[in-house]
Amino acid sequence: MPRARIIRLAIGALAAMAVSACGIIKSDPASDWQTPKLASGFTNAGAGAAPVGYYKDASDRVYLRGVVQSTQASPSDAKVFVLDEGVRPVYTHRFNVLFSLHEGDIVIWAAVQVSPDGVVSVSGANIETFSLDQVSFRTR
Repeated sequence: MPRARIIRLAIGALAAMAVSACGIIKSDPASDWQTPKLASGFTNAGAGAAPVGYYKDASDRVYLRGVVQSTQASPSDAKVFVLDEGVRPVYTHRFNVLFSLHEGDIVIWAAVQVSPDGVVSVSGANIETFSLDQVSFRTR
């Protein structure tokens, strides 16, 4: 292998490590995502959206993903699923997320709450579909 190619590969590897050390890139192999059991009344939205899941990286940050669909009229505060121990926050966190009504005709804000007991819940009237993709928090 030519020396110039080896140097370029080494520089690329160092740059990737530096970016990773800054927290810009996280390792999230598909096998590291955990699939929670959704509570009654909720299901994965499908249609090409990522399934509901969570992932904890090496810096103790948990990421949620997926699009959730309500299968029935949801109450104003509904439990969606419960996180396993070890991926729960120390404090309660609330996140504003977009959700849709009337089969996507209306898009407004709802609140997703993640509690120290691991309960992930959603607040909003008659939520049909919402995304968890922007939810992340630290466990310590």
